[in-house]
Amino acid sequence: MHPKSPGDWLTYRQITSKNKRSTLGPDQKKSLADAVGEYKQGSGKHFYTLAGIGDVKVSGIRSQAEEHQKKHGKPPVIFIDYAQILAEYKQGLTDKQNVDKNIVELKRMARDLNTPVFAISSLNRENYSVRIS
Repeated sequence: MHPKSPGDWLTYRQITSKNKRSTLGPDQKKSLADAVGEYKQGSGKHFYTLAGIGDVKVSGIRSQAEEHQKKHGKPPVIFIDYAQILAEYKQGLTDKQNVDKNIVELKRMARDLNTPVFAISSLNRENYSVRIS
């Protein structure tokens, strides 16, 4: 059963917040349960999420990608949200230099593992000469 109109749709918060889910009506709860079931049987079987805790380095992402490729026989599609919060590549470099080096390493990983890598990044030219906040 799919929601019929945008007014019946659930928000991200209603889906991910235990407190918000507890306020859903019976029809909404059934729709959510049905959607989760369909997702698990379909594309969800091939979707893995790794949440970064602490300093996430490109080398760690690469190790996970290599492990995934060995386990599943094909490379993953990688999404990085977002490039500026990856751990420093090397201490002593400026923020921009670290971001640039991490991007180069992500590109190298994409090439070496034959895997697509999408990295969200937001660095305007004003931040080239001042510390990123």
